[in-house]
Amino acid sequence: MVKPQSGALQRRTRPNNREVQHITSLSFLLNAIHGLIRGAYGYGAAFLALVTTSVVFHTSDKSIIIFLIDQAAIFLVFLIGLYYVFQIRREFQILALISIVAVIIMYYGGYLTDSLCYDKCPQTSIANHCGMHIIGSVCKFHR
Repeated sequence: MVKPQSGALQRRTRPNNREVQHITSLSFLLNAIHGLIRGAYGYGAAFLALVTTSVVFHTSDKSIIIFLIDQAAIFLVFLIGLYYVFQIRREFQILALISIVAVIIMYYGGYLTDSLCYDKCPQTSIANHCGMHIIGSVCKFHR
């Protein structure tokens, strides 16, 4: 979610030290491999796109184009994830829905409230962002 104010991306980006963030982005590779092995090719391809855009975003100069491409990959994983939520057993559906809501709150809710992934404290911001990567990855191993 990009606010239309000029310079919003530069003002709202997290600290420059992103080593941990791009390492936790690599956790999405496990989802891609898992999806491809299980025959869920759309799921695997979406996570492969996400790991690529996420690593590029966390290791780049944060241009608006890279940001928008990363957001598109996130939205693709979200849509495909919602589709697969209804293809799995009930107990895993609850876990998947909780993880989806948690990621939305941590990222977009944090953006709106200057907290969680967008906390003013750099260490808190990075820790929450890494936690969001892990929640988004681990809680998708339900298929």
